[in-house]
Amino acid sequence: MHLACLPHGSSSQTLRRVLAGVPDAGVLVLPASPAHRDGGQWLLEMMKEIRRELFLQPELQVLASVDPAAVERVTLELARALCESHCDATSVARVRSVANSTTIVEWLAAGETLADRTTGEELNDDAVLQAAYVELGAAPVVEASESSASIVVSAQLSPGSLVLAAAYEGLPLDAHDWDGLATAVTLGRMIEQPRHAAPLWLEVDDGGHAMLVALPTLAPEALDKLLELERNDLATGAANADVIVDLSNACWQSLELGHFELVGVKGSPPSGRYATELVYSLGDDEHQHLWPTSVAKTLVDWDSSVHPASGWLKRKR
Repeated sequence: MHLACLPHGSSSQTLRRVLAGVPDAGVLVLPASPAHRDGGQWLLEMMKEIRRELFLQPELQVLASVDPAAVERVTLELARALCESHCDATSVARVRSVANSTTIVEWLAAGETLADRTTGEELNDDAVLQAAYVELGAAPVVEASESSASIVVSAQLSPGSLVLAAAYEGLPLDAHDWDGLATAVTLGRMIEQPRHAAPLWLEVDDGGHAMLVALPTLAPEALDKLLELERNDLATGAANADVIVDLSNACWQSLELGHFELVGVKGSPPSGRYATELVYSLGDDEHQHLWPTSVAKTLVDWDSSVHPASGWLKRKR
């Protein structure tokens, strides 16, 4: 599975072109703009195209971030889009909670009905959709089931894929903007199951601009092996890395939309394709490579490096 990201303000034609360029994309990220708050207007304008893509790709996961004031309205519209993409079967959504932390919105199979748990009265579309707005920590979220299309809406930073959705506005990056690049690398690793995530792939053109290509996935065992190679190379000084970014003791509380403090930035790569990998630890061997469940007062030691794709692929074999 690959991840396709669309810069804020892009047209529907750009969305089609991006998804055509990453045909096996399983995740579509539609970020808000930290600089230009539009109340979710751009996202709503993309609704027709989103419905089309959900219909064409029933397994597509949509990650969207919007201004806090617009979350409820946009959430309901996106949930309706999820229903309408299955309009040949039904236009009703079902809402359920998982572990008191996540609300699931999924469309019902043809002929299914949904009743209020307390009164037993059958719910209409609006009643179900109104229940889709919930609080997950401080981030309003709506998410669909794993077995069909999924929609996640967030108003601010939180662990996992929501962070990537909220911060992707920083790309495309200038190839010499390693602060921004390391931010993208870090946030890209913050998928909900980071041990399943392989490196981010970036293209750097002759003009010095970098663009995120995709985020493949690897089995945990394969990723662990790559991480071990990475650690060994860094320890022996043999790593074929053009850039090493040290994010030692970065405090999660200092995270802002698409930005945090970086130190020790070095290097500048030539044009070509690069694989970027992040190695992190919590200072406890038992919890290596696991992300904290909260952003509160958590200190993490970071190392990030960028490698030519050819070297990475050789190591992969």
